[in-house]
Amino acid sequence: SHAIRAIVHQTLSSHETLCVFPTETIAQLWMDDYVRAGETGIVRRDQVMAWDRFRALFLPSRSEYPANGTIRRLFAIRVVEQKAGALQWFRYPDHPESSPALADPIAQLLPNLQEFDQMALQRPEAYEKLPQAYREDVHRISGWYRSFLTEQDLYEPRFLTPSMDHVAAHEIAYASVIVFFPEVCQGWDEFYAMSQFPSWIHTCGTDASDTLLSLAWFPNELMELRDRLSRISDLLDAGVSHRDIVITVGDLQRWRPYLEQEAALYGVPLTIIQGYSVLHYTPGKFLQAIQHIYTQRFSLEALHSFLLDPRYPFADKDLLRSLIRQGIDNSVIMGSMDDRDDRWVAILHSREQKEQKLLDWYRSFKQRVIALVRSSDVPSLRRALLSLQESLFIPDIWSGELPADDFGTDQEINVHLWFYCLDQLDELARNLQRCGMDRCDRLFPFFLQLLDRQEYIPQQRSAGIPVYAYTLSAGVGAAHHIILGCTQEAVNRKRSQFPLIVESMYSDDPDDEYTAQLLDLYRLSGASVVCSGAAQAFGGTSSLAPSWFIDHDAIVLPSYTMSGPLHEEQQAWASESTGVWQPTFDQYQWFVQAQKTALLSPRVDLAEQKPQLPLWNRVCGEDGTLRVSSTALDAFAGCPMKWISRYIFVLEREEFSPQHIDHRELGIIMHAIYERFYREVNELTGVYQSDCLEMYRLRLAEI
Repeated sequence: SHAIRAIVHQTLSSHETLCVFPTETIAQLWMDDYVRAGETGIVRRDQVMAWDRFRALFLPSRSEYPANGTIRRLFAIRVVEQKAGALQWFRYPDHPESSPALADPIAQLLPNLQEFDQMALQRPEAYEKLPQAYREDVHRISGWYRSFLTEQDLYEPRFLTPSMDHVAAHEIAYASVIVFFPEVCQGWDEFYAMSQFPSWIHTCGTDASDTLLSLAWFPNELMELRDRLSRISDLLDAGVSHRDIVITVGDLQRWRPYLEQEAALYGVPLTIIQGYSVLHYTPGKFLQAIQHIYTQRFSLEALHSFLLDPRYPFADKDLLRSLIRQGIDNSVIMGSMDDRDDRWVAILHSREQKEQKLLDWYRSFKQRVIALVRSSDVPSLRRALLSLQESLFIPDIWSGELPADDFGTDQEINVHLWFYCLDQLDELARNLQRCGMDRCDRLFPFFLQLLDRQEYIPQQRSAGIPVYAYTLSAGVGAAHHIILGCTQEAVNRKRSQFPLIVESMYSDDPDDEYTAQLLDLYRLSGASVVCSGAAQAFGGTSSLAPSWFIDHDAIVLPSYTMSGPLHEEQQAWASESTGVWQPTFDQYQWFVQAQKTALLSPRVDLAEQKPQLPLWNRVCGEDGTLRVSSTALDAFAGCPMKWISRYIFVLEREEFSPQHIDHRELGIIMHAIYERFYREVNELTGVYQSDCLEMYRLRLAEI
């Protein structure tokens, strides 16, 4: 790790060599590291480049438009709808209604068709293991796709081959180039094999033969997480900066909620370098809710969860509550697309209810939802979407200009994401046109799938320890690198990715696997690298230790003991002896607050006069006999508390609607009140004056 860091810093200091790193993330990390600790602290931005951009310099320039993920999925939808009968493997003959689900596997296959052809030529043993029906289908899809690209004036970027003949068209301002970590650069073997490989391109690979890396194997992932967070807390307490610590997680998407919760308890600041899907935020939730209402046929449950959700800025909340109240009172379970069979229309149209306003609103809402979900072209989808927004929400809440106080808030994120969704509609329209398609069935669900694959990364992040997904951090050079969730499933990596086929059929070729190269790179990714895994996952599933660590006899079974400030506090509360420890910042805040509230002696102690409850009289009858029934016995055997609630305290079950409180909105209001108050105090008296206390109270009350 020290040798690689020295080479990187020396190369950046020369200002004469172009440095190429596997990803943009790694390139940015090394630039930041050199600026903070390098010889000059200055680096030209064009001196550092990611591998995909550098490889593109050696590809031919094309006048056609490149195919993207949306175009591939649109082509896959066309194949499923029009040519599924000619396929053998990529079809469901017994369940044709499930055929649309095959569009995604076909779209995943398209950019890998070139690798499939190379497998047939270079690895015939692995190619022959594939089922014949699968191979024939791939060849059919390949022919259709290439014809489609030619007809629509498109090209597939993954089909292009690098060559020295094309580099002359691009200007490289540096006399020499060094490619760092070529083992994990996608397409490096093909790039290195091109004829007349230039002598001015050098490589800096990994040699981890003298570097040891053991795997701490815990019984379960919760023990692993808490043990590593405790170690990170010790590093922070010892004065180590969070910039010198990097965390890598094998399966970050699954680990993320547990990691964030436990880190908050331990007082460890984190910055997760992975965005949420667009559908995770309020505008995306809104679109998902509309789709859910349609698929559930306007059921009470779907409408209840949508119309009473405080996240949405509904204009007429009283009307929406009245509609849900009518549904609960009249036991509405499901609606219908047809008004003649719609239970909502029936109860709102009855003579007893006379709820004409609710009926008109419900019919209008249903028509807009149906128009949105059944749209088959982008202009009609956009009109239906904007019409639904304008009819439901406060005017200009997601489309108007933001007040100055709303910048950096959830409202700003909602506005940006709403405009982003509308921009994606325009991009979808352009891709449809490039595919020669004017219309597309199930366009709105397809649009949701596209948004689900888009990640939103906030512009402003709180400072903390960076957390990366596995492979994304391959090549970092931190002082302390902690790798979590290192299981066989998380670290196993194959170059070939073919859908709808068992991986073992084609991936037993050792040349196709780069798991060892990645682990070698991670062994050198820090001055101190700590790797751990667990046999049992958070959800209770089992995991295996990576075979690489087993082959190298590098598995350690640590003795797990609870430690840290949280455990010390629990021990202090559970025992009479007092303990001394260094509390976290959150614990310190809790203790200060508790000294003013919970730790004060109570003014009235209700426990001094304990109430007497004649429970026996409640159970027995007037003659003193115990009432026993099979229902009561079953209730007691199932849950004694349920039996006590029903037969002693006589608690009855009632239907009720929970009261939703928008805590975020209350916080914004309080912040605005205090901000205005302090501004006026500054204007009135300049500084706080105790003799103006009554005036301050009156002014605060007025605000």
